[in-house]
Parts: sequence; structure tokens; C-alpha cells
Amino acid sequence: MSEPINKVFDFVEFVARVWKDKKAYSAFEEKTNSVWGMEGVPYSILRGVVSSRFNQSESETIKQSIEKDDYYENCTQHLKKALAAMRGHAVENWQEAIRESASALEALVRIMLNAPNKDLVSLLQKFQNEKKIHRASAAMVKGIYDFASDASGCRHSHKAGGHVPTEADARFIVVASCAAVNFLVAHDAPSTDSAAMDD
Repeated sequence: MSEPINKVFDFVEFVARVWKDKKAYSAFEEKTNSVWGMEGVPYSILRGVVSSRFNQSESETIKQSIEKDDYYENCTQHLKKALAAMRGHAVENWQEAIRESASALEALVRIMLNAPNKDLVSLLQKFQNEKKIHRASAAMVKGIYDFASDASGCRHSHKAGGHVPTEADARFIVVASCAAVNFLVAHDAPSTDSAAMDD
């Protein structure tokens, strides 16, 4: 991507950071994305981050995940970094997007269980039991984390013969991670259902 375009996107992100009127900013974001779409710009702005263009359903999932309370800020910051990485078109960008998405999930579970020094895999069984989520849902979260661990250059250094992530991989992991964040946060609230779910 050429430097002048990057400067435009950086300015748009700056405007998003300093805009205090949320209603007015939302209108600005909607109008900007509309114009970019009509002009064929393959990017969009999602809650202050310029990223690769996602479809409407994906965008709503992403926006919901990064609009969480300040309590979840460590998680949402990782998601915003993942989105920012999707602005690029190199393997390194896709690796970063996958890595930050996995880190967002790990940060979220650490927050929910008040276990800042534990890794996601070691916390998932406890999370499953305490939050009453089905084992298949926990496996879904673990699958995203495992992909990031296995993919070459994402959470660990380049692996000879390892899977080199593509843009499609990165897009899927970013959206899936955002959906998982929304799902897990919903289970962080006290349940109103007295019937426990199947393990």
C-alpha cells in the first residue's frame, strides 16, 4: 500500500480517537464506509480502526466484540491490533492478525477467571466448568488458539514445513475470534437459568 493512502487512513483513525460525540462519530463512520464502498476502496473503518473490508454480518460481529466495557479492555486492544494488521497484504500482516486474535481470547479468559499469568489451554477446563459452557464450545475456542500456535510465524517462530497463513485464514480467525469473544462475554454474566448445561 502506498504511503499517501496510509496517511489518509492514519488521519481517519486519528479523527476517530479524538471524536467525543459517539452519535456523530457513528454517522461519520457510516458515511465514510458508504463512500469508500461506492468508490471501490477495499477497506472500511470499524470503531476507529481501518481494516480490510468485511461484509455486513462480519462487521457487526467485529463491532460488537470491540465495544465491550473497559473491564475487557486488554482483550479489545488485541482485537483492534488484529484488525489493524488486516490493513496489510503480506504474510506478516496475516500472522500478526492471527496472533493478536488468539491473544484476545487468552486475555479475555484470564480476565474472567482472574488468572493473569495462565495460558488459555490450561484455563479452558476451569472456564468450561465455572461458566457452564458446553465442551464443544470450549473446543471451538481452543481450536482457534491451536491454529495460531500451529501456523508458522504466528504465536511462535517460523516452522519448517509449517502452514503459512493466507489472507483467508486471517480473515476467518479474526471474525471467529470476535464471535467467540461475544459468546464468552455472554457467559460471563450470571446465568438466569437454573438448569445446568450438559458438560
